[in-house]
Amino acid sequence: MKSMEKGLRGAVAPMVNSDYEFSQQDYRALTSTLLFQNAFIIRNGLAALGSELPKYPN
Repeated sequence: MKSMEKGLRGAVAPMVNSDYEFSQQDYRALTSTLLFQNAFIIRNGLAALGSELPKYPN
């Protein structure tokens, strides 16, 4: 439940606050709520998609 809460917070924060930068932490929290997110191929694909994001939020 905690990861779902963090994921939703990370997804909503950029919409509410224009200064907020979506980070890798937010991305990981959001993707951890997905079905099959621990499958090897899916995990690596999601990691590649989120690798360009900043590591930490501002």
